[in-house]
Amino acid sequence: MIKKYPRLLAMLLVAGITISSNTSFASDMMKKEGETTEPKKMEMTKMETATEDRLELEALLATMKQETKQLTTTLADLEKQHHTAKEIDEKEKMMALEAEIASTKEAIKAKHTDFLTAMKALKKAVHLEIDSETLMKNMKLKKEISKMFPDIKVMSPEDLYSKGHKFNLNAPLIMKDNKIMVPVKGMAEAYKATIEWHAETKSVTMKKGDLTVKLHLGSNMAHVNDKEVMLDSVVVSMKGNMYGPLNFMAEMLGLESEYHESIQMIELKHKDITAEKKTASEPTPQGAEAKAEEHVH
Repeated sequence: MIKKYPRLLAMLLVAGITISSNTSFASDMMKKEGETTEPKKMEMTKMETATEDRLELEALLATMKQETKQLTTTLADLEKQHHTAKEIDEKEKMMALEAEIASTKEAIKAKHTDFLTAMKALKKAVHLEIDSETLMKNMKLKKEISKMFPDIKVMSPEDLYSKGHKFNLNAPLIMKDNKIMVPVKGMAEAYKATIEWHAETKSVTMKKGDLTVKLHLGSNMAHVNDKEVMLDSVVVSMKGNMYGPLNFMAEMLGLESEYHESIQMIELKHKDITAEKKTASEPTPQGAEAKAEEHVH
């Protein structure tokens, strides 16, 4: 499957190596602070190429998901046929089906391996799409927050991803008390919501369409269209940025989140409007948060 995308093949082959050092660009830029940085044109070319790679990888991953789904359906059907053959003692048919089942399982396993490789390359592309100024700012904040709050896990910009969407958050994501927190202003603006800070009450108001959300610094209570909602984390401020719970912010913006443990990346997806809507106060499962906490650095 991957061979159908020759331009990405080299990137996929080295993804497992480069993904572990994907902050090197930001580090190099920080070392050169005050010196001449790479020309703007070169950076734009890098970002444009990364965007092309990301779009191709998204198409590839969508195809892989569909193919894996088809293989899983085929496997279930083969196993059902095998069960029927076993009941009527058709040994020859059973043997043939067992060979098909084994082959299908191997195909699914190979598909999962390819999927993981493509996801690593996707994370690399997401990193390369981020401009150097944002990378430097996030790297600086990451170091400062980690130094001031040793118990806080600080994440990297490419740890947050949404298909077809580019993030340039004003601050890095953090992990506090096993809960992922996002910068409220950056998250709101990324999804075209307006945000207003009220200094006298130390609160912010976020508006999008008919939705009005008010968050209060130091509180785990929010107001959604004038209704009080309990959050699973207290809203905090770090280095001048207000942070709110990821699951709540995603819910308010019509999104849901999925944590890809293998590459330590959070994927935001637009909700299926036909699916049953979760309540805004529903906490993220503790198991998922605990797994994320173990792997985010």
